[in-house]
Amino acid sequence: MASTYLSPHKKIIFVFSILVFLALAGSVFGLFQTSYQATINITPNPQEIDVNFETQVANGQNKEFLSGKTFQIIKQGEIDKKAEASVSMKDYSEGKIILTNNTWNNINFVAGTRFKSPNGLIYRAVNRIHIPARGQTEILVRADKMGKEYDIGPSIFTIPGLKSSALKENITAKSTSPMTGGIKESGVIMQTDIDNAYKELKEKLYNQATQEIRDKITNSDFELAVNSKTIEKQANATAGDEKTNFKVNMKLNIQAVALLEKDILEYAQKNLEEKIGLGKTLAAIEPNSLSYRLKNYNSEQDKAELEIQLRGYTTINDKIPFLDKSKLKNQNIKEVENYLLSFKGIAKVNIKVWPPFIENKIPNNPEKIKINILNLK
Repeated sequence: MASTYLSPHKKIIFVFSILVFLALAGSVFGLFQTSYQATINITPNPQEIDVNFETQVANGQNKEFLSGKTFQIIKQGEIDKKAEASVSMKDYSEGKIILTNNTWNNINFVAGTRFKSPNGLIYRAVNRIHIPARGQTEILVRADKMGKEYDIGPSIFTIPGLKSSALKENITAKSTSPMTGGIKESGVIMQTDIDNAYKELKEKLYNQATQEIRDKITNSDFELAVNSKTIEKQANATAGDEKTNFKVNMKLNIQAVALLEKDILEYAQKNLEEKIGLGKTLAAIEPNSLSYRLKNYNSEQDKAELEIQLRGYTTINDKIPFLDKSKLKNQNIKEVENYLLSFKGIAKVNIKVWPPFIENKIPNNPEKIKINILNLK
């Protein structure tokens, strides 16, 4: 087989060409390696954060405390209430009968004299009876037995005890008004009646006091935080008493502090920011979540203690420990995505490398890693 002869000159050119190619390839590869970088775009997932703290409020300007106006009013009052529950009980019906004497003689009857209604019901005179000659008298009678059936309307009565036919003809008995009382309704005081009465009276005194306080405030932008304490209370009935009406009275201590709500919100937001740890940023607050209440008022020192609550939302920033680039370098892109998405503060991750066709890894040099935390709209 014939062999190809290369002159020494051609061999040198061939070897030189190969070396030049390798050098260029190495340079290009090195250039790509030098420029190889990764951009990690992170969409944060806002996390709810709440703050609940106590602070003091003082009259006038005070750098240490919230500035406000303090008030204290003592109110006292009484209300009449009716029992919600009632019981029905049988009793003796009563009424009045007019007796007419058409004889020329005075007539006397003993207490307990019977009077009979048209339907046969018996009523008895409560007291002794005297009917003047040719005159009339009105007497009180009571039913012989208890029951609603004795509550009858105006009627004409007979006197069963009269034996003389002359007296039967000349002594008449009639009522012009109904008999009543066969059934009596009586209220029963329940504990809920007393509790509700106290509640109603307390609300009434509270509203009166807060209105008096508002009348003293010249700035309509002020909001009130109010606390009330019952000094004393009393009812003229106890649970189980058979009474229709009862009374309750109360003395109430109403304490209040008037503040500008914007000052409270700013103070609460500052406290919320101080609560946030390393690697997180306060993204937003929820103004409608702001709540505050007066816990205590010291009248001697003229200082009030206020409890404040506020809700906000945080997002991560690049200072958070799990975004340390030394933990991400030289890692597989998919593994880095899964790693980052395992944290609840991250909603979405998008990783881009350039040039995109060299390898599917994060650069080994942390300086070649760029982390962008996108702003939420």
